[in-house]
Amino acid sequence: MEGSSLAAAELLLVVGLLGWFFYSQQAASKRSAQLKQDEKTTPPPASDSSPSTRDQH
Repeated sequence: MEGSSLAAAELLLVVGLLGWFFYSQQAASKRSAQLKQDEKTTPPPASDSSPSTRDQH
């Protein structure tokens, strides 16, 4: 009985880790696709200077 519950716990751990891995990959893929879409719709900035360096002068 003890061996089978250890095997069940190990299986649950592996399934949980695989589920977490696939979920995190899917979330990262969605973020990446959203960033690419935002880059296409947002025009590039007019200058390379950041607001923090422009305001110091």
